[in-house]
Amino acid sequence: MPLAFLNFGMASREFETTKDEHRWHFLPCIESHLRLISKKLDKAFESGLKSKLLYVGSLLKIVSHDIADVKTKLVVLVSIIELLLTHNPDFNRFNVEDSIGKQFRLKASLLIYLNDKSQDINEIKNKLKGIYNLRSSIAHGDFKKVEKYIKDHLNDDENNIEELIFALYFYIRAILSEYLNDPTFVDFLKEN
Repeated sequence: MPLAFLNFGMASREFETTKDEHRWHFLPCIESHLRLISKKLDKAFESGLKSKLLYVGSLLKIVSHDIADVKTKLVVLVSIIELLLTHNPDFNRFNVEDSIGKQFRLKASLLIYLNDKSQDINEIKNKLKGIYNLRSSIAHGDFKKVEKYIKDHLNDDENNIEELIFALYFYIRAILSEYLNDPTFVDFLKEN
């Protein structure tokens, strides 16, 4: 349980912005923020979200400690956002891939923007669209499309996928922060 707690602590946007990017390595600097997050987690656990949040914490731990391949990291991080925000579409009404992609972009963009209104919501949506398309190409084994995406969008350097991974961590932090602040709203958003 302590490892999941720390994973959530590190994924939270509750830490104040500072020029010292290593501040979170020193517990006294972040103790009050961890206590605040702990209270939010306790409340969420008591309201029935324990299994879901611990699963997300486990996925974050796996991505940060157990997976070296950047493509796999990207797929798993996108799956966390999908788990939190998307639902299975009505197969009779929608193109399934298109519907899940639209849910992913719209719902994630909205929560990320609500978490930090200094962000450009259209820029977030466009970045999420590219991330989701890249994830789909990876997940479906279309590595020619992956290579083309990397060449066209990431300066022909596969390591630049790490920039997208960094963005995904930022997005997941914002979404988790909003989820811990108002799980009813995020669950409503997921279901609709």
